[in-house]
Amino acid sequence: MPNSQPNPGPPFPNTLYQQVAAGDESLTMRFFICDRNGDPIVGADIVMNGWVGDIVDITGRRIGQVRVSPPPGARDFAIVTDGPSIMAPAFVSGINTGILNVRLQTDPASTGDYEVIFRLLNGNSRTHRITASLNNPPNT
Repeated sequence: MPNSQPNPGPPFPNTLYQQVAAGDESLTMRFFICDRNGDPIVGADIVMNGWVGDIVDITGRRIGQVRVSPPPGARDFAIVTDGPSIMAPAFVSGINTGILNVRLQTDPASTGDYEVIFRLLNGNSRTHRITASLNNPPNT
């Protein structure tokens, strides 16, 4: 499992700032998605096109964007999802929301900082920073 800094331990690893070995996947980044009324969006997924991807709803309509800013020279990286968004209770409030589970597969040949920005068209956004280095322990 990658090392999540500065809050590495259970029950809530910090996915906003992570450190992984080059070539490893990040911890799962959970992006809460709901419509302007606060209702969960279920069935949304990401369609990547290089460094930028669209978040699309179940009908294929664009509802947001994902942008990856990789370190210099990184080319072999990818956004990986567990599939379309699901409805599940938010961790702290317990209120049902749409959750899209996403990981970043880092480039095995490049080290440095990746910035992953999730942004819905209604204005909600979240930024994750993942540092890939040669001296981090591999996933277990």
